[in-house]
Amino acid sequence: MSKVATIGFFDGVHLGHNYLLEQLKTEAQQRGMQSVVVTFANHPRLFFDPNCALKQLTLSDEKVDLLKQKGVDEVVMLQFDDKLSKLTSREFMQLLVENYGVKVLLMGYDHRFGSDRSTSFDEYIAYGKQLGLEIKRCDGFSESEVMVSSSKVRRALELWDIPLANKFLGYKYFVKGRVVEGQKIGRQIGFPTANLQVDSFKLIPSDGVYVVEVVVRGKEYRGVLNIGTRPTVSGDKRTIEVHIIGYEGVELYGEELELRFLRFLRHEQRFSSLENLREQIRKDFNRANV
Repeated sequence: MSKVATIGFFDGVHLGHNYLLEQLKTEAQQRGMQSVVVTFANHPRLFFDPNCALKQLTLSDEKVDLLKQKGVDEVVMLQFDDKLSKLTSREFMQLLVENYGVKVLLMGYDHRFGSDRSTSFDEYIAYGKQLGLEIKRCDGFSESEVMVSSSKVRRALELWDIPLANKFLGYKYFVKGRVVEGQKIGRQIGFPTANLQVDSFKLIPSDGVYVVEVVVRGKEYRGVLNIGTRPTVSGDKRTIEVHIIGYEGVELYGEELELRFLRFLRHEQRFSSLENLREQIRKDFNRANV
């Protein structure tokens, strides 16, 4: 079947992406075609600069799940490698036409692709005509007169503004991680925590204490999450530890948990004693339940 496609990294699959995806689906339905999102497993910026500190809002499997939830018919996941990086925009269009049956290409308002990134939209249209590919442009999406972008979501998470990040995303920002053994300090002071190991490419919000939803084996709990170096106990590396309020099940070592960020509580701080830390954690739990 012929296809209507759009291209992009779609990091976070936020409201701006949703706006484009809705137009993609409408275009495909009106033409009796399938809707296809062409995206990449690795960020092009990291390919060109492996030392770049860029972190992703969504890992590949998370991104595919979110895109499928939006109702697109197909997701094509490409590896951005040396061969792909050298394709001109015309060559990339030809790849879409010949390999994936794309007849219409819907482009985001500011999107560019191909090694000849200076190519104008009129040139895209001209190349498309040569290849039998119709090119259409989508307007950008703004929220309260702010153009929504992945970089703005990242910035909000870095500035502890969880409500703004969630507003731009259209869902609660989430992090998945596997429970690993920690130092059990929380257990010593009466507040056991699950220490999470998270994919190194995933963006972790800035250090501090957060209220989160924790999904354990399909069941949701409220939790208090600490991200940081635990200065009260002389920690020397960044950890991600969550106390799951009300959970009394079996040990979770090896289990995958999902954390959904609700709001920021406070910055991480050093306390003069474990007793003072215990008292602050008690206050955090009371605030988390509000």
